Amino acid sequence: MPANATILFAGFGVWNATMIVTADVQGRYDTGLTAFSADAGWGDPCPGQTQYLFIFWSVPSDSSIHSGVVGQGSGKTISIP
Repeated sequence: MPANATILFAGFGVWNATMIVTADVQGRYDTGLTAFSADAGWGDPCPGQTQYLFIFWSVPSDSSIHSGVVGQGSGKTISIP
């Protein structure tokens, strides 16, 4: 089960064609998802371009803000504890 991280901000896209997906990331996290990739499930704000998912979050166990970014097709994920 997730450690109750709070998603502070999340976006998906490239340059100035970025969608805010904060509520969607928080919702997926709240249902148990802890690894997030930059796949087509977020939408397509800039067709034909490699897009990126970026997430900023905090956890109750420390006072730091954490962040991650991952590009489409990279095979990588952002892991939130």
